[in-house]
Amino acid sequence: MIPPSLLQNTWRRLTVSANTKTIRRTLSSRTDTVAKMHQLFNSQITKEMNASQLYLSASIWFSEKELTGMADFALNESLEERTHALELIDFGLKLGFPVDLEALPAPNAHWPSIEALWVDLLEAEKKNSASL
Repeated sequence: MIPPSLLQNTWRRLTVSANTKTIRRTLSSRTDTVAKMHQLFNSQITKEMNASQLYLSASIWFSEKELTGMADFALNESLEERTHALELIDFGLKLGFPVDLEALPAPNAHWPSIEALWVDLLEAEKKNSASL
Protein backbone atom coordinates (compact mmCIF):
# COMPACT_ATOMS: atom_id res chain seq x y z
CA MET A 1 0.00 0.00 0.00
CA ILE A 2 1.24 3.52 -0.89
CA PRO A 3 1.44 5.83 2.11
CA PRO A 4 -1.05 8.72 1.88
CA SER A 5 1.69 11.31 2.41
CA LEU A 6 3.50 10.07 -0.71
CA LEU A 7 0.30 10.30 -2.73
CA GLN A 8 -0.33 13.83 -1.46
CA ASN A 9 3.22 14.97 -2.26
CA THR A 10 3.04 13.40 -5.72
CA TRP A 11 -0.33 15.06 -6.36
CA ARG A 12 1.03 18.45 -5.26
CA ARG A 13 4.05 18.13 -7.55
CA LEU A 14 1.82 17.19 -10.51
CA THR A 15 -0.53 20.08 -9.75
CA VAL A 16 2.35 22.58 -9.45
CA SER A 17 3.90 21.24 -12.63
CA ALA A 18 0.60 21.49 -14.52
CA ASN A 19 -0.01 24.99 -13.15
CA THR A 20 3.51 26.08 -14.10
CA LYS A 21 2.98 24.86 -17.66
CA THR A 22 -0.37 26.67 -17.81
CA ILE A 23 1.20 29.87 -16.48
CA ARG A 24 4.03 29.63 -19.00
CA ARG A 25 1.54 29.09 -21.85
CA THR A 26 -0.59 32.00 -20.61
CA LEU A 27 2.41 34.33 -20.32
CA SER A 28 3.62 33.29 -23.75
CA SER A 29 0.16 33.85 -25.18
CA ARG A 30 -0.07 37.28 -23.53
CA THR A 31 3.38 38.22 -24.82
CA ASP A 32 2.29 37.20 -28.33
CA THR A 33 -0.92 39.20 -27.96
CA VAL A 34 0.91 42.32 -26.77
CA ALA A 35 3.39 42.01 -29.65
CA LYS A 36 0.50 41.65 -32.12
CA MET A 37 -1.29 44.67 -30.62
CA HIS A 38 1.93 46.69 -30.85
CA GLN A 39 2.32 45.74 -34.51
CA LEU A 40 -1.34 46.53 -35.34
CA PHE A 41 -1.25 49.83 -33.46
CA ASN A 42 1.86 51.05 -35.27
CA SER A 43 0.55 49.73 -38.57
CA GLN A 44 -2.60 51.84 -38.17
CA ILE A 45 -0.47 54.94 -37.58
CA THR A 46 1.37 54.16 -40.82
CA LYS A 47 -1.90 53.69 -42.71
CA GLU A 48 -3.19 57.05 -41.50
CA MET A 49 0.05 58.76 -42.52
CA ASN A 50 -0.04 57.03 -45.93
CA ALA A 51 -3.60 58.29 -46.44
CA SER A 52 -2.50 61.79 -45.47
CA GLN A 53 0.32 61.68 -48.01
CA LEU A 54 -2.01 60.40 -50.75
CA TYR A 55 -4.51 63.22 -50.13
CA LEU A 56 -1.67 65.75 -50.08
CA SER A 57 -0.43 64.43 -53.42
CA ALA A 58 -3.96 64.63 -54.79
CA SER A 59 -4.23 68.23 -53.54
CA ILE A 60 -1.04 69.13 -55.39
CA TRP A 61 -2.31 67.41 -58.57
CA PHE A 62 -5.63 69.28 -58.35
CA SER A 63 -3.80 72.59 -57.74
CA GLU A 64 -1.62 72.04 -60.82
CA LYS A 65 -4.84 71.60 -62.83
CA GLU A 66 -6.29 74.75 -61.21
CA LEU A 67 -9.10 72.73 -59.59
CA THR A 68 -9.00 74.79 -56.40
CA GLY A 69 -12.15 73.39 -54.79
CA MET A 70 -10.93 69.82 -55.15
CA ALA A 71 -7.43 70.87 -54.06
CA ASP A 72 -8.82 72.43 -50.88
CA PHE A 73 -10.95 69.35 -50.19
CA ALA A 74 -7.98 67.00 -50.62
CA LEU A 75 -5.76 69.20 -48.46
CA ASN A 76 -8.35 69.19 -45.66
CA GLU A 77 -8.61 65.39 -45.92
CA SER A 78 -4.83 65.15 -45.73
CA LEU A 79 -4.85 67.18 -42.52
CA GLU A 80 -7.65 65.02 -41.09
CA GLU A 81 -5.76 61.78 -41.77
CA ARG A 82 -2.61 63.24 -40.23
CA THR A 83 -4.65 64.28 -37.19
CA HIS A 84 -5.87 60.68 -36.84
CA ALA A 85 -2.25 59.49 -36.79
CA LEU A 86 -1.24 62.14 -34.26
CA GLU A 87 -4.16 61.23 -32.00
CA LEU A 88 -3.10 57.57 -32.08
CA ILE A 89 0.47 58.56 -31.26
CA ASP A 90 -0.70 60.74 -28.37
CA PHE A 91 -2.93 57.93 -27.06
CA GLY A 92 -0.07 55.43 -27.22
CA LEU A 93 2.36 57.75 -25.48
CA LYS A 94 -0.10 58.54 -22.68
CA LEU A 95 -0.54 54.82 -22.02
CA GLY A 96 3.19 54.12 -22.23
CA PHE A 97 2.64 52.02 -25.34
CA PRO A 98 5.70 51.88 -27.63
CA VAL A 99 5.23 53.96 -30.76
CA ASP A 100 7.40 53.05 -33.74
CA LEU A 101 7.11 55.12 -36.90
CA GLU A 102 7.54 53.17 -40.10
CA ALA A 103 8.90 54.42 -43.41
CA LEU A 104 6.30 55.77 -45.81
CA PRO A 105 6.41 55.00 -49.51
CA ALA A 106 5.95 57.93 -51.86
CA PRO A 107 2.29 58.28 -52.83
CA ASN A 108 1.07 58.24 -56.38
CA ALA A 109 1.52 61.69 -57.89
CA HIS A 110 0.40 61.15 -61.48
CA TRP A 111 -3.08 60.23 -62.58
CA PRO A 112 -4.32 60.06 -66.17
CA SER A 113 -7.64 61.70 -65.22
CA ILE A 114 -9.70 63.15 -62.41
CA GLU A 115 -11.75 59.96 -62.37
CA ALA A 116 -8.65 57.80 -61.87
CA LEU A 117 -7.55 60.00 -58.98
CA TRP A 118 -10.95 59.76 -57.26
CA VAL A 119 -10.96 55.98 -57.75
CA ASP A 120 -7.54 55.81 -56.05
CA LEU A 121 -8.79 57.93 -53.16
CA LEU A 122 -11.93 55.82 -52.77
CA GLU A 123 -9.94 52.57 -52.77
CA ALA A 124 -7.51 53.99 -50.22
CA GLU A 125 -10.41 55.01 -47.97
CA LYS A 126 -11.98 51.55 -48.24
CA LYS A 127 -8.68 49.87 -47.41
CA ASN A 128 -7.96 52.17 -44.46
CA SER A 129 -11.48 51.81 -43.05
CA ALA A 130 -11.37 48.03 -43.37
CA SER A 131 -8.21 47.91 -41.25
CA LEU A 132 -9.92 49.53 -38.29
